[in-house]
Amino acid sequence: MRTHPFSLMSFNIGGYSINCENMRDWNSRLTLCNAILLRYNADLIGFQEVQEQNRITLDEQLTQYKSEYGWKTISLDDNIAFYNPIYWKPQRFEKLDSGCFYLSQQPKKWSKAWDAMHVRGTTWVILRCLLTGAKFLFMNVHLDHYGYQSRIESSKVIVRQTEQLRQQNNLPVIVAGDFNARAWAPNDEDVSKYPPPVLPKYLPVGNAVHQLFIEQNYKDAYLEAGNKNQLAMNTYHDYCGDMFPPVALRIDWILTLDGYQRIQAEKYTLICDAAPPIYASDHYPIMAELAWF
Repeated sequence: MRTHPFSLMSFNIGGYSINCENMRDWNSRLTLCNAILLRYNADLIGFQEVQEQNRITLDEQLTQYKSEYGWKTISLDDNIAFYNPIYWKPQRFEKLDSGCFYLSQQPKKWSKAWDAMHVRGTTWVILRCLLTGAKFLFMNVHLDHYGYQSRIESSKVIVRQTEQLRQQNNLPVIVAGDFNARAWAPNDEDVSKYPPPVLPKYLPVGNAVHQLFIEQNYKDAYLEAGNKNQLAMNTYHDYCGDMFPPVALRIDWILTLDGYQRIQAEKYTLICDAAPPIYASDHYPIMAELAWF
């Protein structure tokens, strides 16, 4: 029986910078970001690329949420470091446990591995739904943008860590974030034919990372909600909005894994709200409505 759906947003907000061209600095984007957060009013949010300056204004806006910020990534310098924080509404969820790990062979130690350009990490929480009593594990991830091998191996780390955290209670799992990998690409794709600003040598390989999760019985909220793989499904747009060519750059995902209860995505939303030339980020936020069965 279906019970008490809730909404989950994943949003790479693009960090903080000053005097960027084309209105890309945080102060220019802040009003639009806040409007999106207010309008969509998600019960649970996973952010990526949050820096201390972002954190100040996010916390001012999101007073109805509690949060878990996790560990620094990218840099140990407070002014440069990125975080993958999780925000949840305390009237919907109670935190039972939380933690972090790095995406390397030494998950508990500041480290990068394989061909990654940066130190990357994952923040996780175990939450209990106050309406149903359902408990679940939520992983907020950000894979490296440069290293193909690191994305594959980091995904294996996520799967292993997830199994360790859920094994005693067979918890349902949500893994969401910026995977920096395309979920799908056409078999006959010729990336050299894509127009600017697409850079073919930086276009992530399609399907490989995504398939790794699917083989472990994870479900993709985008597909489960009735959408189909196509070129026109970009979640990354490089501050170009719908002017960015459709090249299947769906690199932000919401994945679910059933446990002692089944969790199902009933709706998926690609949030394209913008006020050109101002965009909330170089990524579109994504949101899913999830229900227990």
